[in-house]
Amino acid sequence: MATALCPASLSFIFKAVFNADPLKTGSIGIGCTVNKNVKIRVQRSSSKQILFNGKKINFPTVSTLINSLTKQPFKVEIESSLPLGFGFGISSSATLASAFAVSKALKLKRSRDKLIRLSHMAEIFNHTGLGSVVTSSKGGFLLKTKAGIPSVTINFPFVGQKLYAVIIDKLTTPSILNSKTRLAEINRAADVALGIINQNLNLRLKDVIDVAYNFSLKAGLLTDERVAAIINRIRKTGGHATMAILGQVVISDTIPKLKENYRIEELTITDNIVTLCK
Repeated sequence: MATALCPASLSFIFKAVFNADPLKTGSIGIGCTVNKNVKIRVQRSSSKQILFNGKKINFPTVSTLINSLTKQPFKVEIESSLPLGFGFGISSSATLASAFAVSKALKLKRSRDKLIRLSHMAEIFNHTGLGSVVTSSKGGFLLKTKAGIPSVTINFPFVGQKLYAVIIDKLTTPSILNSKTRLAEINRAADVALGIINQNLNLRLKDVIDVAYNFSLKAGLLTDERVAAIINRIRKTGGHATMAILGQVVISDTIPKLKENYRIEELTITDNIVTLCK
């Protein structure tokens, strides 16, 4: 048995980059890790099982990763206080932590870089993400300037700052990543947003959030009326807010005052990365 932890992550802006080589496929853009961990416990089993917070689920990305390491059946227990499918990078975090845990359990002695590459390839193959593995493997608040693995990133000095997530609904990542029309629109908006950020790398967190908000509008991603209404209320009262990429979740730099009964999570930007538990 082996256990690993990996921080959840947020994405604010992304531009999809595709290549025949999956290691050169990925995204450039803005993302960060937060102080909510995904915990993975793996052990050999008579049959393949994946449980998310105690419930059996089909998790193709984790299954693909494990199959790339071994044909032996494993029981994988995933614990996360943040929900899956809401834009918190849980898929990539669970996959990356599973890679480290299975390698440890089988004493495979695979290098850290190799495990990161396999995790990234599993995400690309299953269309569940493009750059979140990079974010969770590096930690911090990052501007990714080169897609794929190995990546090239620039760190912003935002570690320790607070963010607040209003959790409203899921947004299925494959439905976006499988649409060439949607991705073309997203990439055009990303070019504008990343152009603004690259011209001024001294932006404050609230400035980056504002750029991300405009990106979500121009990319055609901010279409949920519930998300838009809460963002507008926050902005009208002097706060800064955008949507999680990709999830129907509001990300704000101030504590939202809601009329609705939505769950709010306080998050702290962290520089934590995937680690094995002793």
